Amino acid sequence: MKETWKIGELARQTGLTVRTLHHYDKIGLFHPSCTTDAGHRLYSENDLKQLHKIVLFKQLGFSLEEISQIMKVSEFDPLELLQLQLTRLDEEIKLRQTLKGKLTDIFQLLRSRKKVTSDQFISTIQMMKISYSGHFTQEQVNEMKKNLKLLKPDELRENEDEGQKLLANFRKEMERGTNAADPVVLELAQEWKKRISVLFGDFQGISQSAERYYIENPNQAAEFGMDAKLYQYILTALAGVE
Repeated sequence: MKETWKIGELARQTGLTVRTLHHYDKIGLFHPSCTTDAGHRLYSENDLKQLHKIVLFKQLGFSLEEISQIMKVSEFDPLELLQLQLTRLDEEIKLRQTLKGKLTDIFQLLRSRKKVTSDQFISTIQMMKISYSGHFTQEQVNEMKKNLKLLKPDELRENEDEGQKLLANFRKEMERGTNAADPVVLELAQEWKKRISVLFGDFQGISQSAERYYIENPNQAAEFGMDAKLYQYILTALAGVE
């Protein structure tokens, strides 16, 4: 068997690139046993065995930093390493399944429409992100998805457009200093309640869930054109609406 390999030969032996081997050397993960007088790297049979271990651990999903720690230990517990990766995979699978559920919901909500604008796409993603936050009950999420599916594209577009107009009018009154109990603002609040109910059904329950969400995520309201001050102004007005 050949006693030493140059870096290009080692790369071909392992299916890695020369650039990768240089990187492993640079981060201290894998060094050649010796170099020639001209400074060229030479790798021994033991180096080849070590590199095969690194490749194996990479295939099992360990990071280079973790592999570096493993390689420093002469005796490690294989079962402990496998248990660690299995636990990680379970977590990753769970995250992937959640993501798939979100994407499926978004796809089903959008596919019935003849044309979907980028704004509608982003708006739907935002709503689904909030619904999956854990602040809403499964019944509330199901009701929202059901109502969104029932709305025709024109109805949904109209609801979204009117919602943005309502927000703009709320902001205008707030900046004017209009009291939230003023009839003009209460009328806006009544319309806001009506449009929220179209999408989510149980307005009171949804409002309580949304309030908990925004308390814990105060910056998220900005995604819908609201800031914390405006959101509080709307809540105050809604409190005066039957």
